[in-house]
Amino acid sequence: MTHIDQTPAVKYPITNYVDCGFLSSLHYAFLTALDTTHDPCTFAGAIKDPKWWHATNLELRALETNGTWDITSIPSGKNNIICKRLFKTKFNVDGSIERHKARLVILGCTQQYGIGY
Repeated sequence: MTHIDQTPAVKYPITNYVDCGFLSSLHYAFLTALDTTHDPCTFAGAIKDPKWWHATNLELRALETNGTWDITSIPSGKNNIICKRLFKTKFNVDGSIERHKARLVILGCTQQYGIGY
């Protein structure tokens, strides 16, 4: 197998630590895709890219279709429950991109009985 040039954005490329000589060409392509793809860490960073904008809209539509939430007012004396957006690139076995996935995750650890719910 030939060595694939690493992008300068990768601080610790996995190929510096893992011997890929025993992998099949499909697994090597998958590993290379993991090493060269960077998922956004923040909503502000993700929303600038059309593929992540689309993934975020798909997630919101799925939440609405499933009836996962209702928009309502917060009762007085109660606090919001903090949520976070996660972004992950999903790959096929051959290393090609299957899709870009966005998730809205509620941080339940911030809740307190009688206060947060």
